[in-house]
Amino acid sequence: MGLLDKGPYILNTSEIETIEKGMDDPDFITGYWLAPETGEPGFFFDYNFTAKGAWQKRMHVASQSNIVIIGGVGTGKTLGVGMSAVVWCLTTESFRFLNVAQKEWQARLMYDLVLERAEGTPLAKLISSAPQRPYPKIIFRFQIGPRIYQSMMEFMSVDRDARGIFSWRGDWINVEEAGLLDNLDEIALNLSTRLTGTTKRGRSFVGRFSFISNPWDTPHLWYLFDLAAGDPENNLSMVLSTRENHNVSDQQIQQMLKHIPPDERGRFLDGLRPEGKGNYFAKPHIYLSEDPIADEMVRENVAAGKPDYVLDEINGAGVISMEQPKLPGRIYFLLGDPGSDNAPMRNAPVIMVWDVTSFPAYPMRLVAFWWGFGYGKISPFVNKLEQMMSKYKPMFSGIDSTGPQKGTAELINIQFSDNHQLILEDQIGGLDFSGPKKMAYLVAARLTLESGLTSWPKSITGIRAQLSNYDPAKDRAGVAKIPQDIVACYAMSCFVVRTYFNVSLDDLQAMDSASIEAGFFENRDKRLRKAERSRRSPSLTEASR
Repeated sequence: MGLLDKGPYILNTSEIETIEKGMDDPDFITGYWLAPETGEPGFFFDYNFTAKGAWQKRMHVASQSNIVIIGGVGTGKTLGVGMSAVVWCLTTESFRFLNVAQKEWQARLMYDLVLERAEGTPLAKLISSAPQRPYPKIIFRFQIGPRIYQSMMEFMSVDRDARGIFSWRGDWINVEEAGLLDNLDEIALNLSTRLTGTTKRGRSFVGRFSFISNPWDTPHLWYLFDLAAGDPENNLSMVLSTRENHNVSDQQIQQMLKHIPPDERGRFLDGLRPEGKGNYFAKPHIYLSEDPIADEMVRENVAAGKPDYVLDEINGAGVISMEQPKLPGRIYFLLGDPGSDNAPMRNAPVIMVWDVTSFPAYPMRLVAFWWGFGYGKISPFVNKLEQMMSKYKPMFSGIDSTGPQKGTAELINIQFSDNHQLILEDQIGGLDFSGPKKMAYLVAARLTLESGLTSWPKSITGIRAQLSNYDPAKDRAGVAKIPQDIVACYAMSCFVVRTYFNVSLDDLQAMDSASIEAGFFENRDKRLRKAERSRRSPSLTEASR
């Protein structure tokens, strides 16, 4: 098939009819236009899939604007989306489709598949050009009567944050292997702005946004997937299994299994949701910190309408707000990480309130948690901070004042003082979650977690997600950013509480690991040596420097 520009192909009556019928059933288009001259059948959606595993046509005709497809290897994701885009190009005037991926070669795979399928078929007549520079694209041009129709498919890399695509506007953007993008939240946000507007002839863009991927442990990918549970009218999510695609033979599956560890087969073959790898915070210790009893207690009291109990959940993020009553005689510490985005996006604001009364004899218990919605402003964080401080009267309050947030604590103190909302003793300390101090916080968090000295209600799954996915190698300048607002708040909490109670890192390392294996519910009498307890100091000078 020639790839040079050529004039529009003039459709005859029967060819026009195939396109008209294809508006209701895409197989009319692909069955004819992608049928090889050798007499072999054309492409048919869901061919040789089981009834349970059929997904391609459902995706093509979906009315939802946001589509997430997560599947095992060999489930036909790239080809299925590519063929669907071809049909949209032939049935919708001036249609523009964009396939993006982390690297251009990944985005180009669909380009190669479409051209390979089109070779030696009637579809080749409709492709006026398929240039590879400055980026691959396929341009369809054909004529019906006096009118010329042109649509195109384009293939690009997202670069670092998709800002390089800001000049593009069109109907459908597909993100290829979305789970490999660590900053998927930022990329999705930037790409979503490219689906607005109209064509030159006044047609509104379709506004279709899809994500296809193997089931990688990328939190934002699963946030997007879970949106369908709460808003199925606008979101469609599908899980695909390799076993349902009989185009992949049993022999090929057995060959794959030889190279896939048994504990990963459910993920790579059946598209099952993974958990974080626990590269820094070990998953067994995270699980042991999740308290199902506290979770049940909060839910029962919220259902009973008891005052001062709060529980708020959203699909894709779990519990984002939880509060228990303030109890007399208890000691509370409040830590926060300012942010202006919306949970579970990166840079969402976080506040944690811990009951530390019996620490380290007993774990520090999370009694309030807020992973909030900033709506682009810092004021929601400030307002929630003031509310939490007023409710719990914490002995210590501190917030992250790193980098662009430097000076935030001081500014909030001035605002509260001017409004007479807080007295001098309620001043907020600023903590620097950067450089060597950041590593000190992370080490304190890791050892505190491994010592079984933190506890939170089990349904606050955002803590588990961020801790299990946290990787210091990805959380530094010049590397793709990852969600770590909860990690930062948790790490600062562990560091500050350890400092206040004068618990050294050596103390944490020396604590009996047997209690962790059994779970702290079975060993709640663990205490430091008497000599170590006597060194406790109320000074938080080190924490607030």
